[in-house]
Amino acid sequence: MSLVLAGSFIFPASHLVYAHTFSSNESAEFLSLVNQIRVETGLVTMNLENSNTTLAQVHAEKASSLLDNDTLGEIRERNNRIADSLETGLKQLEGNVTSLASSASQGQIPQERIQSVNQAVMSLNETMAEAVTVRVEGEQQNNATT
Repeated sequence: MSLVLAGSFIFPASHLVYAHTFSSNESAEFLSLVNQIRVETGLVTMNLENSNTTLAQVHAEKASSLLDNDTLGEIRERNNRIADSLETGLKQLEGNVTSLASSASQGQIPQERIQSVNQAVMSLNETMAEAVTVRVEGEQQNNATT
């Protein structure tokens, strides 16, 4: 009889254990990438609302760097407009936040500038939702293992 050590407990290994192996695939990787970009752009707006332009700039740069040419090429194969919109939108967001960070004084950021960035982020989120519907089949979007 063999024993299994789990944490600080020892259990007899007389029972069969079943598990599911999650294999990565392109759809799961793409969905993860979209979520990472959404988080980074959300952190941009949150940090701007808290008057932290430096951290907002870091998150804008990270969001922009997540979308590489290979992923854009895959999106472009299915829909050129969406790929161009994502690429342009992320670069514009990065540029707007960078210029805001360099021109912001120690005081509050003008509310209209924050709203402009918020609208850019909402537009990016809508475009990413479109990219998901174009790039990932509906069956895989609703599959818990994906």
